[in-house]
Amino acid sequence: MRKSGGQPFVYRETYVFFVNSIAFDGNTVKNTPLGGSESAVIYMAKELHQLGKKVFVFTRTDEPGNYDGVEYCRLQQFTYFVQRNIIDVFISVRNIDIFDVPIHARLKLLWMHDAHDQPHVQALLGNKYLNKIDRIITVSKWQTEQFKKQFGIPEEKFFVTRNGVNKRYFKKYGKKRPKRLVYTSTPFRGLELLLECF
Repeated sequence: MRKSGGQPFVYRETYVFFVNSIAFDGNTVKNTPLGGSESAVIYMAKELHQLGKKVFVFTRTDEPGNYDGVEYCRLQQFTYFVQRNIIDVFISVRNIDIFDVPIHARLKLLWMHDAHDQPHVQALLGNKYLNKIDRIITVSKWQTEQFKKQFGIPEEKFFVTRNGVNKRYFKKYGKKRPKRLVYTSTPFRGLELLLECF
């Protein structure tokens, strides 16, 4: 139990994120450029904590600790943690093979930000992992359709959402140059097609 604004409350659920990518922690997004997937985890974890959830993020952190109420832990501690804890919601970000580890969670989610043709996504071929995952979170209808076609995954396995944008970061640009175009993805995700359109 902890206090928030003078009112005590009990954590209602435990959320665990697993992110085996670049090194980051809860402060990274404040101090240095960071990928969209990692940034999404930081902001999502912080919001979940503010909703009263107990949140852990296992990642390649050089500075483990509590950031904005979220516990950032080293990847090496993950197996030990899941062997000794029942998790309400487990979310693996892009990492499919982590489902080889026995994870005691009431809901197991795979949050995918990449297209179906990326090498690490090919692990979804066959049924090795699909039975261990409750839902695959995708970030567009197009991505979902490609996953269904490429891997034969049924519609009910998907939850389609979007990555959010914090509009306050863009307020100062909209007033001075209202017709500015911002390309926010990596070049290999379609920049050459955009240039051809122009």
